[in-house]
Amino acid sequence: MKLAIILVKMAQTSEIRNIAVVEFDNAVSEALKIEAGVTCSQEERPGPVLNTVLHHSTNSHKYHINLLESATDKFINIVDGVVIILDCTRQLKPQTTKQIENIDKEQIESVLMLDNIDEILHYTPQTFYAMLKHFLDALQTQCYTNRTLIPNNGTICFGSSKHKWAFTIPQIAKLYSKKFLIEETKLCSYFWGDHYYNSDKKVWTTTNTGTDTMKHGFEFVYDMIQGILNAAKVGGSKIDSVLQTLDVRLPHKKHSELFHAIMSAAFPLEQTILDMICVHLPSPIISQRKRCLKLYSGPSTDIFAKGIQNCDPSGPVMFHVANKRDTKTTRVYFGRLFSGIPTNEGMIIVKPSTNQIPIGNAQFYIPNGKHWESIKVPTPGQVLCIVSGMNKDTDNDMGTITNSDKCGAFRGYAHTRPFYVMLETTQQALNSYSTLVQHVRHVLNTRVVVGSHNDGLSLESDSCLALQKALIELKRVAGDTFIETPILVQYRETVTTAQTTVAMSKSPNKHNRYYMTCQPLDDEQSTTPWLQTSDVKMIDCTKDKTLLDEIKDYTQSALNWFSREGVLVGEPVIGVQFNLIDVIRAEGSMGQFLRGGGQFLPPARRCMYACQLLAEPRLMQAIMNTTTVLAEHLLGEYYVILNKCNGVITSCDVSTLEQNVIIVQSTVPATNCCKFEQSVAKIGECYNLFSHWEIIPGLPLHDANVMQLVKSIRISKGLVEQIPSLDRFLDRL
Repeated sequence: MKLAIILVKMAQTSEIRNIAVVEFDNAVSEALKIEAGVTCSQEERPGPVLNTVLHHSTNSHKYHINLLESATDKFINIVDGVVIILDCTRQLKPQTTKQIENIDKEQIESVLMLDNIDEILHYTPQTFYAMLKHFLDALQTQCYTNRTLIPNNGTICFGSSKHKWAFTIPQIAKLYSKKFLIEETKLCSYFWGDHYYNSDKKVWTTTNTGTDTMKHGFEFVYDMIQGILNAAKVGGSKIDSVLQTLDVRLPHKKHSELFHAIMSAAFPLEQTILDMICVHLPSPIISQRKRCLKLYSGPSTDIFAKGIQNCDPSGPVMFHVANKRDTKTTRVYFGRLFSGIPTNEGMIIVKPSTNQIPIGNAQFYIPNGKHWESIKVPTPGQVLCIVSGMNKDTDNDMGTITNSDKCGAFRGYAHTRPFYVMLETTQQALNSYSTLVQHVRHVLNTRVVVGSHNDGLSLESDSCLALQKALIELKRVAGDTFIETPILVQYRETVTTAQTTVAMSKSPNKHNRYYMTCQPLDDEQSTTPWLQTSDVKMIDCTKDKTLLDEIKDYTQSALNWFSREGVLVGEPVIGVQFNLIDVIRAEGSMGQFLRGGGQFLPPARRCMYACQLLAEPRLMQAIMNTTTVLAEHLLGEYYVILNKCNGVITSCDVSTLEQNVIIVQSTVPATNCCKFEQSVAKIGECYNLFSHWEIIPGLPLHDANVMQLVKSIRISKGLVEQIPSLDRFLDRL
């Protein structure tokens, strides 16, 4: 593709779409990539494919679509919308629901596709509709807080990714609009929900009288698809009639799967998905205005935040680094430009964990598969690669490339919010929980989100004051229908030494055994983990590999459980590596009856807890980066407050926007942050951002101060006061 064409497409930021696909297989992503036809003659770049460019025209607009490879981890901050593909014939998987929850928390717009509906077309229209509605209701309850799932508006499509077709309700309404002489948009509202058509009176109603003349609105959608299916079975003139109605042509009518061929011609998967992306997912201009305070850690009133909100090409350069890769002579930063126009020189990279690092001789590219297109003048909102010479940027953290040393950094993905309160309904009515969720939606803002702790409803934030204000507002709108806990602080658990003895745990029937050790996580470990979670890995060190397939799922479940709840205070565990030394299972004629999930999961989890206790377990606290804006004459008072809260100043600069105003950056332990915020609020404005986890000095099993902290956390969670003893988890031969 020529550079001039790309420049024309990039000139309209409102027609850029940065999206990712979440799916249980890669069928839709592969179909979109085929549609993109990445066949550039440019130099092929080594490394993983991070972005694919597609171009699509609809409603007289030409769109530039960046299809990112992932909607998880580091990439979620640079996407504006997500296409979620779900198998409607199977139950939602926990990892899928968690991923959708994160997308919803980050206020990222999404469109859905309910896949494999061809497998349930044999049901009656009433059952077919009930299955789809039940699936969407479950998805709404489990995953979505910030939006309501409504198929009528075209944000949800139904289809088969395997056979490359998908349709939306507006597409079907367009075919029926001439028959009913009703506008398409109005007809769409009748095709989902409690809407019925009275064929005698020729009117639509919301009341079902139960007579034969009443027909549910969605039955018209069902009848259209079933009509195509029946015509494909019968053949002959029926096929001609259907093709004429759909206004499509087939190369030949003798097809082994004629139904899917007609559906693919009438409702091609790629076109339906691309139409949904262009019409219903936001442009960078809309998305950045909505999500600025979630993405940017600095004050919302500074010039950098304003540049991001307005997607301003004349503002300061703000480029969010999502991925970094090194070649022999260059360093490649993959990410997205949020504001400004970067130049070859004068750029720096800002990270919370490192000093500012200059970037020289920068070149800009649009990544398209493994082919990159060079560009001289990037446009805000676009996904780019910045290639520079080698510099001192040695860590793999995300960062911010800018042309000013006064800007705040972009927030990292899955922004940790250490403060939370648990909410519980006071009423026993079945709808009390859903009513509370509706009330919670009214008090959410960029600093307070809905979370889940121990499967309960909670509010999370990186600011105690924001959380307190949200609770006051929630009490105003919800009254006394709920009770809340005091503001709690999250902790993490880890280990600090390598275990010297092998831990062994037996199954309840004593016929199966696990042998493990653990140590602090080695990030440079070259061995591929056998099992892993986001922060805990398990390395296979066994000699006999024949048993591993049988126990893999059970051991993974145990590892997930351990990662969520450590042995010290039931907080998530990070930075731990397990070494699976050996596994012994029941053998003999009765062996198959002595093995199963109940015989492998408990001993695996108990063995992990034993390993944690044997490797000097430690408690970790959250450290917050705080930015405070205050008058210069109040700086002494600020120092007094900071010292009382065990804080440390990292920088102190004079504001370039206002006279006699100081901007102070410091780090404060999260346990003292509530007191710090309340005190600083009297003299200035304070903004918090999670920085890192820090080990609390002292061993929880020996140090009196840490033991007291552990006891207080366990009591607040309703656990027994004492840490479980090693004998509870460790077995002897």
